[in-house]
Amino acid sequence: GRSGNHAEDAGARPRANAVISLFAAMLRIAEVEGTAVARKFQEIDLSQPVTTICEMSAPSLEDGGHTLGWTVPDGIAIQSDPELLMQALGNLLDNALIHTPTGTRIDVLLERQTDRSVRICVADTGPGITEGDRERVVRRFVTLDPGRSRPGHGLGLNLVAAVMKAHGGWFRLADNAPGLIAILILPATLVDT
Repeated sequence: GRSGNHAEDAGARPRANAVISLFAAMLRIAEVEGTAVARKFQEIDLSQPVTTICEMSAPSLEDGGHTLGWTVPDGIAIQSDPELLMQALGNLLDNALIHTPTGTRIDVLLERQTDRSVRICVADTGPGITEGDRERVVRRFVTLDPGRSRPGHGLGLNLVAAVMKAHGGWFRLADNAPGLIAILILPATLVDT
């Protein structure tokens, strides 16, 4: 039979998984920042990927004692890679779960901002992030709580920023008073009327 030091095995496996996760995230960011991503874009109704990621994330958020709501109108067309958008939104919802206490409410709002742009907001009622840290936390490998017990490599928000840049949009964090609001701005596809 197989023998070995089980205590060592138990510690090595999570570390190996963390390294694999880190490299996967770095490769994904490199791919998104490359020029080939836009070639995969197609015209989509933005409501579909936004609704899908909310429905997928709701059970884990509710298990964590959070409340998730979303307001997602139909008929907002953009040029996009829907999988990338879902990954970016999933990262924001994961962050909200990890960094806010039980009882926090999270709301996702999709809206047409102007004829040429749309906005996705992910807002929570948690403790928020100080103004000085909001820009810093989007950079690579930055975590505001290095001693935290939950896994993380400081690339989640950096990937969100890379996805927005690939779409010709932008991303910022703002005060939700109380809590934090992540704002994603994307170019809209003009619809002839």
